[in-house]
Amino acid sequence: MCIGTLMLQINDLSGFVYRCLINVQMLIFDLFFLPYNEKIRTHVNTYLRKPFYETQSDDLPMSELDQIITVLKGGGTILYPTDTIWALGCDATSAKAVEKIRRIKEFRTKEPMIVLVDSIDMLHRHVIEVHPRIETLISYHQRPLTVMYDRCRYLASNVMNEDGAAAIRVTLDPFCRELVSKLGRPLVAYNAQSQEVDSPMGFSDVDPHILENVDYIVHYKQDQTIEKYPSVIVKLTDRAELDFIRE
Repeated sequence: MCIGTLMLQINDLSGFVYRCLINVQMLIFDLFFLPYNEKIRTHVNTYLRKPFYETQSDDLPMSELDQIITVLKGGGTILYPTDTIWALGCDATSAKAVEKIRRIKEFRTKEPMIVLVDSIDMLHRHVIEVHPRIETLISYHQRPLTVMYDRCRYLASNVMNEDGAAAIRVTLDPFCRELVSKLGRPLVAYNAQSQEVDSPMGFSDVDPHILENVDYIVHYKQDQTIEKYPSVIVKLTDRAELDFIRE
């Protein structure tokens, strides 16, 4: 057996194990935590969630954040480090700003244009119905997890599918949360990959075409070399089971 084949089998096994763990996690939540879902949503950020991201609020570039917000509120586009990879961003409620990103990236319909929110409360403002299983899973899940939601609202029409569905992630990253919070609106996070790499794990991997055409390039974390990858994308089926769109 060649090494390449072995690695593919290991990756497939890892994906299977991950899917199993997620579904077991959801079952446990249903049995023990679901009756107290409202209490969990109120207190989880303060008491229950253990910090996964190392960045502290004192490390955030507050002066640059103000510049970024000015660009975003003016309908501009940014290149910034998300909780997963480097991405193109804009106000997710502005159709004109989203269209700028589509032109810069030559948007391919198969790739989801992910939207970041800073809290479950903001999620509820933009999704008509969040299933309790998904809400509880998000509250406890420590890795970046993007969910496809049906019947979204107050988002730019060109962020959503024709049926009103959108891919949304409650970000746990301090920088992204502060950015969304200051903007007061959801933020687009569209993959800024170069054609030569699968995903921009670092600033040096960003497509040069994007660097030339985006309105503002965030300086924060440009020198960081930690490998990061796109988030898992899931959708809850009609049977309340998780369907993995991207692993």
